[in-house]
Amino acid sequence: MALITIEERTRKTGLDFIEYIPWGSHICTFYQTKEDLFEILVPYFKAGLDNNEFCLWVTSEVLNVQEAEEAMRNFIPDFEIYLNRGQMKILPYTEHYYKNSIFSVEEILSSWVVSFNEALSNGYDGLRVTGNTSWIDKGLWNDFIDYEARFNDVIDGLNINAICTYLIDKCNIQEIIEVVVNHKYTFIKRDNKWQAMHGFELNKTEEKLKISNNIITNILESITDAFFVLDKKWCAIYLNKEAELFTKKNLGVNREELSGKNFWETLPELVDTKLYREFQRAVQEQVSVHFEHLSVYGKMWVYISAYPSKNGLFVYFKDMTEQKMIQEEMARLDRLNLIGEMAAGIGHEVRNPMTTIKGFLQLLSEKDRYLQDREFLDLMIDELDRANSIISEFLSLAKNKNVDIKKRNLNKILNSILPLIQADGQVKDKYINLETQVVSDLLLDEKEIRQLVLNLVRNGLEAMSPGGKMEIRTYSEEDEVVLTVKDSGKGIEPEILEKIGIPFYTTKENGTGLGLAVCYSIASRHNAKIDIKTGTEGTTFSVRFKKTI
Repeated sequence: MALITIEERTRKTGLDFIEYIPWGSHICTFYQTKEDLFEILVPYFKAGLDNNEFCLWVTSEVLNVQEAEEAMRNFIPDFEIYLNRGQMKILPYTEHYYKNSIFSVEEILSSWVVSFNEALSNGYDGLRVTGNTSWIDKGLWNDFIDYEARFNDVIDGLNINAICTYLIDKCNIQEIIEVVVNHKYTFIKRDNKWQAMHGFELNKTEEKLKISNNIITNILESITDAFFVLDKKWCAIYLNKEAELFTKKNLGVNREELSGKNFWETLPELVDTKLYREFQRAVQEQVSVHFEHLSVYGKMWVYISAYPSKNGLFVYFKDMTEQKMIQEEMARLDRLNLIGEMAAGIGHEVRNPMTTIKGFLQLLSEKDRYLQDREFLDLMIDELDRANSIISEFLSLAKNKNVDIKKRNLNKILNSILPLIQADGQVKDKYINLETQVVSDLLLDEKEIRQLVLNLVRNGLEAMSPGGKMEIRTYSEEDEVVLTVKDSGKGIEPEILEKIGIPFYTTKENGTGLGLAVCYSIASRHNAKIDIKTGTEGTTFSVRFKKTI
């Protein structure tokens, strides 16, 4: 009697974390990025091609057919041979799951059997497949879960192995549970390492439930979104690792302080907020809610999704503060660009008649018959000069302004204007200290950088009381050269901080509101970014220039 080898009973996966799986394995994997899919599916299919299996890859919106083919070519030098002889096919989901624009469970299940029989008739040992599920909308979810359950019966006893890939960001906790219970194995990535969780090979219902809970817990602990569960009494009964890190960092409470405690009593500041009202609505109306929320614990934006159940509330949330800041920065730059275009369009047109008026006033002031009016004429000329200086600043906002960009050193520019800004400070009994470190040369327009520094310094000087000290520093930080201007004033009020850089907004009696707007415009033209840190001990403006490659 011949011995059956392990290769005949099981098949190589091509994956480091689970070397073999038996025929008839129905696997799910939860992924977050396109790279996650490549890490699993490319070696998985290479092993199938090496082991004389017919391979079918059904793609969806996250990864298209061309990208999948390119990934296989990069991994398998002679991949074209497999394609040409028909051992592997890569199809979009519309050609497999959505034939004739209809999702039919019966037709899809039958198509797998047809593909399996064709594989055997063509001399292959079996069928190795994957299907991406990103295309499924909520209206089809229940039908697809039914299909997944019936697929287990179809491939039982057949030489078919299948991996179903689910984008974790599109699945709520209930959907994760429904996916896991329909698969023999679950592949998850935790702490940047893939692992395989065994599914339902055991017979006892209690043991199945225990394994299911273990898989789901591992999935929840591996995702980058924060997740927690509240019961009917609003007590926190579970927090994943990300939720614990978030609450500890931003709320000052750890998992033990929240677990088993009433959520609203532990965090009373959240009562009567949008978060409180939306959670109440989700439970009372039994509807899922999705909303952005500005935290009461500081300027921190989070995006929250809450899903009600009979026993409480499942909550996902992610910190989107950085995304919000980028959106605000883009909106501010759009406003600056719009005003800059206006400046370029009308600035010169306004200047021309002003120059004519100023010339006639100067001529009139030199005539004897206007000697008694010379004081008024000089006043008008001064006001025209002031208006002209405002227009000059206004024109500095123009996006298409001509600049003289050359490789220059920021420290050299600062040292050249140091006597001027120190003199400004000493007149007002305020002191300026310059501290420079060795920094790379940058592509700079010297006149514009001088203007940026002077504007920041003079704003800082006005914010300080007599005897105050200002620090100007330069230093390197990874791929950036940083210029900081720190005053010792009382800081900027939040309502004013939100409007910083808006043209013509000013808190000064004789200000134009263009100084900081010009700074932002100059920074934008130099591919730099301005950050502001303010408090009761002063304000720091940091200008971050990208190092020249």
